[in-house]
Amino acid sequence: MEMLIGGIMKKLVTKGWLWILVMLLTAFFWPEISSATPSWNRSITVEWSYDTPSDLSLTGFKLYQEGQPTCEWSVPIARIGTCDVVLTAKITRYTLSALFSDGQESPQSDPYLFIDWGPKPRITNITAK
Repeated sequence: MEMLIGGIMKKLVTKGWLWILVMLLTAFFWPEISSATPSWNRSITVEWSYDTPSDLSLTGFKLYQEGQPTCEWSVPIARIGTCDVVLTAKITRYTLSALFSDGQESPQSDPYLFIDWGPKPRITNITAK
């Protein structure tokens, strides 16, 4: 009988410590787990218009994603560009600025809100019989 009770107690203590260890590890790593943000890669095409001031020499354009520079095009006649980005939200704010030969940069454009629902399912085949 003592052996049976001792075996049960040993299992409970072992499982109890295991449970405590799991809880401690979960609590320790929870900030990393909860702050993980889903993200997805996209290739976006941006189109714009711009009237260059006559006293400046235009050298290109710079695209900002949520206030951070993300792409630059050094073709002054370009009014369309493609950029590879990483999206982390359904709605992303983009702005654009013009770049000039003297190093100046125009004020950023009004924001353009880009909506992307993230990765989407894709039908690869449908068969009828």
